[in-house]
Formats: sequence, structure tokens, C-alpha cells
Amino acid sequence: MDAPAPSSQTSNKRKRETANQQENNSQEKQRDGKAFQFHITGVPMRDKVRTLFYQVLTTEDRKQERQIPTHVTVEEIEEQLFVQCDKETSKEYQERFRSLYRNLKDTKNASLREAVLSRTILPKDFVVMTPHELANPELKKEREQLRKESIRESKKSVDTQTFSEEFQCRKCGLRKCSFFQMQTRSADEPMTTFVTCHHCGNRWKQ
Repeated sequence: MDAPAPSSQTSNKRKRETANQQENNSQEKQRDGKAFQFHITGVPMRDKVRTLFYQVLTTEDRKQERQIPTHVTVEEIEEQLFVQCDKETSKEYQERFRSLYRNLKDTKNASLREAVLSRTILPKDFVVMTPHELANPELKKEREQLRKESIRESKKSVDTQTFSEEFQCRKCGLRKCSFFQMQTRSADEPMTTFVTCHHCGNRWKQ
């Protein structure tokens, strides 16, 4: 006697199971009409990070063919990030991702996106970049100007000090001190003297 033919319900169930298994291994997406395989890790947090990285890196890369496809670069970035965080989707992993993603998404940071896509910056180097290195060119310039101004102000402060043996350090007892005066109270009261010992670094005012 012939075995009964499988019911349509059983057949559909098998098809769904096969489809789910394939989705666990890879996810087919479309880019410029071409299908490619986007590797899925099976860890929801990691897969979400990969998807977000891919979305932000393809905003300006729709029509350009890369020697190394964008989805491969994205997979390597996330993998390196995962390794840097001891292979855990920890708080450190999430915070580091947010920092990288925020700077990639910055509309003024096209140069960073291009450097990542062209592999001028490799994935292993990208995931350990400092906030200063990740910042857009305009912000870097502003920060550099502030740094230079801070150095100038610091130098100016030293230049206005007068070196004198008049003051004896209360800490080390030496007379290798400099001082400057500033009006900190009302105009009819004497100025405050700020003294610095250049031997031990002790500071005081009188």
C-alpha cells in the first residue's frame, strides 16, 4: 500500500522551517538591484548594530562600486568592536557603538564615512579611534583653536608674573617664587598677591 502523500499543511510547515534556517545564516538584501548576503550573527544586539552601520554608510554610497563591498566592511567593523569589548554586547560595547555611529551619521563628517568605506581607515583602527579623531573637520578645527588659545592664555599668565626672592615658600622654605597681583576686592582695597613656588609648585595668596 502506497504511503499517504504529505498534506499541504505539513509541506508549508517544512517550507517555513527551511526559510527560517536560511535566514539565520544570512539575510538577502538589495542594493542597486543586486542581491548580496548580509551575514546574521543570531545575536539581536549585534545584528541591530550591523544594520545601523550599514544604513549610515550607504546613505552616500548608492551608486559607487567598492573594491570591498560595504556590507563586508560593516561586518568587519562590528566584529572588531565585539572583539574589543571582550566578545560581549556589554554597556561598553553599546556606548562605543553609539559614539562611532553618531560620528558617522554627522552630516558634516563625509570624510570619515569615505575613509571607512575606502578602507583608508581599517575596521580594526576605526573602532578604537578617539572622540577627537572621529570628529568632523569643522569641530576639529574649533577644538584646535581653543587649544591654541588656552596655551596662549597660559603663557600670558606666566609672562605677567614677576620672579622675586621676597617671598619664602611656606612648604619647602626656598625663595624661588614668582608672583602677580590682581584686584579681587573693591577698588579702594589693596590688590591680592598670588605667589607660586617654582621649586615645589606650592601656591598661595596674600
